[in-house]
Amino acid sequence: MARSYMIPRTQDELLSISKAMRTWLKATHGIDGPAADYINRAMSGYAGGAGVPGRSQPRFAENTLAYHEYLPANGICA
Repeated sequence: MARSYMIPRTQDELLSISKAMRTWLKATHGIDGPAADYINRAMSGYAGGAGVPGRSQPRFAENTLAYHEYLPANGICA
């Protein structure tokens, strides 16, 4: 699974995600244009904060987390 799907729990984990993304950009010299990883990061951000909308409706948190698992399991934006 791409590191971009990681939900960081520590500063070191967050830095490792940044390092992985920088490595990819340097390796491609930006020729790929915006990598799909930005979508992975957005979805991981939503999943990391799933408890917020889950306060009003637990199913919102459940759906967000389930979708976050679904994406890499199905090779979407990996």
